[in-house]
Amino acid sequence: MTLFADTLIECGLYDLRSTNSQYTWSNNRLDDLFTKEKLYRAVASTAWCDTFGNGDIQVLSPITFDHCPLLHIVDTSHHFHSFPHGLHRYEASWNTYANFAKIVAYSWMEVDPSHGDLPSLSKKLECCMRSFKRWSKNQTPLSDHKLQSKIHRLDTIQSNLQATTVEEASQLKKEISAMQHSLHLKWKQRAKIHWLQKGD
Repeated sequence: MTLFADTLIECGLYDLRSTNSQYTWSNNRLDDLFTKEKLYRAVASTAWCDTFGNGDIQVLSPITFDHCPLLHIVDTSHHFHSFPHGLHRYEASWNTYANFAKIVAYSWMEVDPSHGDLPSLSKKLECCMRSFKRWSKNQTPLSDHKLQSKIHRLDTIQSNLQATTVEEASQLKKEISAMQHSLHLKWKQRAKIHWLQKGD
């Protein structure tokens, strides 16, 4: 437990205590061997609490299992702060770019691992996100409009396809396929975020 507590401190995470039972598991024995333990806990960083509030952690009753789920009820009266301007998150569509893997590799290797595993991991992630931010500014933004423009151009070529335009049509097909895949990843990620925030 000492190592676990040290890890939480190292990561800047704090225990959010539940308002009812502190125990999340029981062996359900009916004799003197009955025992219960706190196997699960909710933790959060100071930044998270500043944004969302501490809320209310409740240990729910187990129904079909002997482990109790944790329910975090966010304090709706808390003043939610907007995320910092320019906050960047990983975009799933970035992985479709040919040079993106090299950006990740170079950024990951920039950090000296001599500071220890956890600090190094945190610094590596920060370094990667800074590199991603700079890199993404130089990339042409994906958009449905640009995709439709290429499809329209392909339709025009296909309507009067000739030997001299086959190569252009083939190149357009590759670009359209790549854009469709990237946009699919983009909107799939957006849909998942929307579902997590607002449900169905």
